[in-house]
Amino acid sequence: MVPVSGGVEGLLPLLEILIERMAGGSVTTFARRLDLSKSGVWHWVRKGGSPSLPAWLAIARHSGLPLRRLFAGDLSDWTPPVEPVQLTLPLLTSPRKGIRSRELDWDAIREQLRTLLAEETPITLVEACRRTGVEHKLLYLRANAETRALVDRSRRYQEALRQGKVGRLQEQVGQLVQERLEEGYEGISAREIWARLDDELKSVRHTYRHVAKAVVANDA
Repeated sequence: MVPVSGGVEGLLPLLEILIERMAGGSVTTFARRLDLSKSGVWHWVRKGGSPSLPAWLAIARHSGLPLRRLFAGDLSDWTPPVEPVQLTLPLLTSPRKGIRSRELDWDAIREQLRTLLAEETPITLVEACRRTGVEHKLLYLRANAETRALVDRSRRYQEALRQGKVGRLQEQVGQLVQERLEEGYEGISAREIWARLDDELKSVRHTYRHVAKAVVANDA
């Protein structure tokens, strides 16, 4: 069933008037503005096809005509809107409503980072973010030199701590091996040594590997 007064015979003139007034007679422009298939619109005007319900809804929205008038072929006193009609949708209240954007003083933040660089004990980037109240991506973006210097200093500090622990670990292994020998034993296994290490040295990465290496070195 064609929902236009006069049936198929009345549909083509209606579509031609709509295309003429809304798109200057251009099928391509009409289809693009209404987000319709160009081949579909050509089918209506060349092959006698009929728009689908979604297409009628698009025509009604962009033309400002109610469906009842379109289906009746009533275009009396109709003037196409300059801009497509915007549907009124009930939108949820934004969760950021009432929250004021924070203005960041980057000169002050960069100075704060330079102060953190001068501290006796290097700090991590996480701690720098906490103290400045700025996330790490922004720090890299707006204070790149200071942020990279902080990260590099922290990495070197952590590596020095790790190397220090490895040195103490090797020293303690040597002492344990010596004590074992003085007790009359021929040696001691890496597993036995690991069990006698303090908790801090057990936290060293690849502890067991370092212990085994130290045992071999002392046996030699």
